[in-house]
Amino acid sequence: MLKVLRKYNKVILVVGGTLLMVSFLVPQAIQQMGQAQMGKSVGSMDGHKVTLAQYDRAVREVRALGDFFAAGGRRFPIALQEGKEAEHWLLLSTEAEHAGLVGGADEGASLIPVLANDIIVGEYQRQYRQFADAMIQSNPEQFDQMVSGLQDMLARARAVAAGSARLAPDEFDEGLARVRGVVRLMNLYHGAERLSDKQTLVLADKIANSVVVDSAFLNARQIADDAMTPTPEQLQAHFEQYRELKPGEGEFGIGYRLPPRLKIEWITLNRQAMSGAVAVSLIDSNKHWQQNRDRFPGLFEAERGKVETELRNAEVEKVMATAESVVRSAILTALRPLPKESEYYTLPDDWAARKPDFLALAQEVVAAVKERHGIDIPLPAVSVHDGSWLDGGMLQQLPGIGSGTVTFERQSITFAQTAMAVRELAGDNILGVQVGVPAADLPAAGPGGSKFFFTVLDVAAEAVPQSINELLDPGVVANNWRAVQTYQSLTAAPDQILARVVGEGLEPYAKSFGLRAPPQVPEGATPPPPTDKVTVEKGGRVTEANTSIRGLEESPEVITAVRARGQLLDPRKPVDETPLAERVVLVPVPSRLGVLVAQITGVEPLTRETLPVWADYARRQHQIDMFQGIGIPYPYRYQVLERRHAFSLKSEAEDAPEAEDAPPATEETGADPQAPAEPAPAGG
Repeated sequence: MLKVLRKYNKVILVVGGTLLMVSFLVPQAIQQMGQAQMGKSVGSMDGHKVTLAQYDRAVREVRALGDFFAAGGRRFPIALQEGKEAEHWLLLSTEAEHAGLVGGADEGASLIPVLANDIIVGEYQRQYRQFADAMIQSNPEQFDQMVSGLQDMLARARAVAAGSARLAPDEFDEGLARVRGVVRLMNLYHGAERLSDKQTLVLADKIANSVVVDSAFLNARQIADDAMTPTPEQLQAHFEQYRELKPGEGEFGIGYRLPPRLKIEWITLNRQAMSGAVAVSLIDSNKHWQQNRDRFPGLFEAERGKVETELRNAEVEKVMATAESVVRSAILTALRPLPKESEYYTLPDDWAARKPDFLALAQEVVAAVKERHGIDIPLPAVSVHDGSWLDGGMLQQLPGIGSGTVTFERQSITFAQTAMAVRELAGDNILGVQVGVPAADLPAAGPGGSKFFFTVLDVAAEAVPQSINELLDPGVVANNWRAVQTYQSLTAAPDQILARVVGEGLEPYAKSFGLRAPPQVPEGATPPPPTDKVTVEKGGRVTEANTSIRGLEESPEVITAVRARGQLLDPRKPVDETPLAERVVLVPVPSRLGVLVAQITGVEPLTRETLPVWADYARRQHQIDMFQGIGIPYPYRYQVLERRHAFSLKSEAEDAPEAEDAPPATEETGADPQAPAEPAPAGG
């Protein structure tokens, strides 16, 4: 053996050395290959490449952060584009980093105690409302204990979320820091419009300097005598006078021009009906009670109602999610093959036959819920309004869906606004509603958590009617004729009205107009008690900017007349020292077809003592005014970011050359006065 070793010692040394060298080099080569793969370009942004490592980090961060916030009972604090969450997050976090708004891992870790405190404060506010602060101060030990417990839970959730996404603790904390940075970025945008001290003082005076009144509005439509009947000639003459005007135009706001209108259908996913179909077993209730004694400390029988409610709500959430998924999936499956430009689809000639049928979808929802959850739910209702036309006001009166709201880019939009934004009436806009296409991504949320998916079936543009019968409500013509006659009689005798108010008092004068006719109710139902035709509204405030009088908030006639009379009074003297005849004013309001009778009860100028409160209110009101409305692209919306940064990802089949690794280009960010402010974490 030794002879063999001596004979081949050089060979053995060469082979052994080679193996030893390979054993050292192979791991490094594998590591370098992995690094090279992670450095591979998967897209471009601002003219430089997006690496696989950057995209992979965004994917894992979105997943980990979503799991973390869900563990605390909160949504991810930033609205990300559905289906493009990682791409949207990559763009947002990169922009926040370029702005210098992202701290390090230490700042991310410091967010956990802040978040725990905010969540518990929120729970107190939901439970105790305006008494939340008092409840916290009355038992601070309990509050601190709840915060500490939640902080420990969030720390565990942090470890679990980071581990499931293959993130080191510091990497996860850096992700939290990016969340705070993105929120800072959005808050900087929302707070960019600032008031100077002088502007604040002027606006505060405009808002605060008030004349206080008790008032009664004599609405000619309400107090008109129904016995007044126009002749056919009078009715036709009245119609001809106003038929080309839009409602709200002209001296009296009367107009018969037909508004934009539509026909619509929808399917209702009724949460209450689904909740009634969910049964909770005694075994499940007892098990849940035993597993959650920290939240249900009492005996089982005492806590049983709460336990069953919690279990039922959890199951209803799953059922609703299944129902929504069935409807959305069916709609998107039908739309997927269609060509799409911007927000809109090009519909084929046979689309009417291929369009998702809500009646069939209702059956599919029932079957899917039965299969996945073993629950028999009632058949979802399908409503079709394809006969008469509906305008925006009529849409609001529809049962259920009429009071619904649609959430889009963190904005709450009424169902009526969303439907009337259909492309064929409103032109191209970011909502993407079009005739014949079910709005899969814009379900309306109604009372009690019900959901409504709708389709606009047909539209008609604004038009001038040729006859009274073309109107949506032909009976309105005779009612308006009576109201005009009544208004003219009121404005013809202002001195008589003021004399009666001074002699009788405002309330007795208001009651002299009698009671409204009771509304029609279904057979067997109890009608509501009758109400006065004219009521007195007390404590209304009239400022230079507006009024708090219901229905007359921005009436220039009321503001001018009431403030002119108020300026004649000395704010340093008790108002009762001024004779009532000098404090009563009558204001014709032709646009509302009525007359306001106001009695001044006080004059409240802006003072040094009230200035801080009103200045703060003025700043907040100014910011709200700057961000009202919908329709203008929000600068942090995914599509806007995508265009601004020339962002694109390669498809797997694409073999395009990599973008040049150049410094990111700078581009000005457009402002969007329509977007609501992002909620900033405390301490940000």
